[in-house]
Amino acid sequence: MRILHIYTGNLYGGLESMLSTISSYSAGFPTVTNDFALCFQGRLSKELANSDCGVFQLGSPRMSRPWSVWKARSALNKLLRKNQYEIAICHSPWPYAVFAKTVDKTNSLNVFWTHQFLDGNGVDQRLSQRRKPDLVVCNSRYTKGSVKNLFEGVRSEVVYCPHALRPQSTSSQTSEELRSANSTSMDAVVVLQASRMEYWKGQRLLLKSLARVRSEQQWVLWLAGGAQRKNEQAYVSELKSLACELGIQSQVRFLGQRQDVPALLASCDIVCQPNEAPEHFGLFYVEGLAAGKPVVASDMGGASEIITPDCGILCEPKVDSLAATLESLIGSPQLRDRLGRNGPARAKFLCDPNSRLKQLYDILNEAKGS
Repeated sequence: MRILHIYTGNLYGGLESMLSTISSYSAGFPTVTNDFALCFQGRLSKELANSDCGVFQLGSPRMSRPWSVWKARSALNKLLRKNQYEIAICHSPWPYAVFAKTVDKTNSLNVFWTHQFLDGNGVDQRLSQRRKPDLVVCNSRYTKGSVKNLFEGVRSEVVYCPHALRPQSTSSQTSEELRSANSTSMDAVVVLQASRMEYWKGQRLLLKSLARVRSEQQWVLWLAGGAQRKNEQAYVSELKSLACELGIQSQVRFLGQRQDVPALLASCDIVCQPNEAPEHFGLFYVEGLAAGKPVVASDMGGASEIITPDCGILCEPKVDSLAATLESLIGSPQLRDRLGRNGPARAKFLCDPNSRLKQLYDILNEAKGS
């Protein structure tokens, strides 16, 4: 089975990490070929280039420049026909809006993999509605519930994100060095959030809630994530100002873009991402579980499917609720340890790459034969 994954590739987050995982685990499925067609070069294209998968550039199509779209479609058409891909998977609405028409002109099965809730808004989603895919793959039950908003009557299946769950084993010396580099004492309780700098990810809520925490145990917040767009840069500035207003700036560390998240996870005590809007799935939660840390999240969206009472805590996206939850964890190493012990098994159940990829390939084979 020959599969071509079609995506933009200009940013880096959970979806891009998943695509990198698919490439890394392709060797375990010798009857399946995974290749990738990207519109833009960046961190993702560099990671994929280190695998045995084919990586192709389609150009840089922009809706405002029709000729660039035609050129990218022509490149994809030649690629699909030359390599005779049986399945073409467009990841997210924008690639689907641009390339679904091209896929339909070939013999490739037209698959749309949604990594977000589909509300029918936005130019990319409205354009996507013009062509129904043969199959929709969803990254959670939450996103599956939205497919009808774009494609009525199309088959949809849930496949949780395959993700390489290999938490870094950090020695006490390495952990001490990492904490020292971030001006954090070894006896402080470290709360970690690693995500894109977008308001709905809940950084503001986390700062306001931690300001309410009253505990004899000192806490320090590590906020990891680089500003990739202008609006994100403005948001980071807003967060720094808010920390000052709340009087907790001495306990907050802005770590910027990091490529050592496994080491950060191994060195922290609590993982928290209190979304103010639903997470479509939430790989950071899974990474926290895999690292054996208690995970705190807002009870909405994909987080509600990931976190169970034996490995983390779901709470209302409100300051009082989150503050009480964090205060209980910061003040109780026993509670942190109990919840953390159950995390790795839960993470493997959800996102073990071999299990999830086998599920995906079984679904694709069935759809191809129907």
